[in-house]
Amino acid sequence: MTGGDGVDSGGSGPKLRAAAAAPDPCILDDALVEMFGLLPANSLHRFKCVSKAWCGLVTDPLHCQRFA
Repeated sequence: MTGGDGVDSGGSGPKLRAAAAAPDPCILDDALVEMFGLLPANSLHRFKCVSKAWCGLVTDPLHCQRFA
């Protein structure tokens, strides 16, 4: 129900908008690989513990050649 001032007094609070579109995971992986290539090996070794996805990127033989 709206009051005289046009404010919704239904108690449901503001409605949140859904995200426009989820980013493409391949683009995110490519960006991470580019950033990983700029870091020292010690940092990469620690980043393996962040998530399974990061561990997979850091230990992937194709990407390891780029990090060396």
